[in-house]
Amino acid sequence: MKLDERDRRVLALLGTQARRPSEIAGDLDVPRMALDDRLTELADNGLVYDLGDGRYERTESGRRVLVASATGADDERVDTSPEVERALEAVDLRPDEADAVRHAFALVRYWGQVTEAEIADAIYCEAPAGRESPAAWWDEVVREPLAALPGVDPPTGEDEPWRYAEPPEADQPFTHGRRVLSRRHPVYGDVKHALESLDVSPADREAARAAFGFLYRRGEASEGEIGQTVYPAHPAGYASPGAWWDGAVRDAFDALPGVERVGERTWRYRRP
Repeated sequence: MKLDERDRRVLALLGTQARRPSEIAGDLDVPRMALDDRLTELADNGLVYDLGDGRYERTESGRRVLVASATGADDERVDTSPEVERALEAVDLRPDEADAVRHAFALVRYWGQVTEAEIADAIYCEAPAGRESPAAWWDEVVREPLAALPGVDPPTGEDEPWRYAEPPEADQPFTHGRRVLSRRHPVYGDVKHALESLDVSPADREAARAAFGFLYRRGEASEGEIGQTVYPAHPAGYASPGAWWDGAVRDAFDALPGVERVGERTWRYRRP
């Protein structure tokens, strides 16, 4: 996410106290709807908290980004620790490749657990590093450097998530408990956000995540192919692939950006 001067003013106006958009709109030359959309994007990038009651609060990452901007640091650089920067310097990467790895690291750090498909879906479009496909981007640029970064635990299997050793930023507690993802906007910025926003059981969410991972790798697949391949390892308590599809996957696929139905029983992934 690239911050502009208006974003920095939003972060500065939020300060450390929870405030409503209406309380800061008067100090910004921006339509209220645009402010709501920008706050949602800042929340998705871990720079503000959406408290779920119409109020927002600046995060520690938001404070650090604001301070870095004030000192003239590169506004497009993801906020990373000196340890992470040293690890990146030890790898032979071009600046745009290092930036792609930083963004992938930030996603893992924010959510705590993210699959390869979710990382590529969220980051490739923003930082392609000169690669023509998400697969080449992942294999040639991101996978090995990301695995070498402190705090990152690579998966042992194809469908397993990349994990972060510390508590994820998305789970940072508030007075009222776990952070609540905003559901006021039905269009999500990436598949990971959409999956985490589904009002479903953990088992159903994992089934939908695994089904998306298969579709990501294939590009296009029938419901039968997806069920036959994914259901055995992620049954989510359903007695058959058909019940699994109807109960855990179909509605989730309808909510995922970039996933679309192209036939009566065929689905396609078209992003990035």
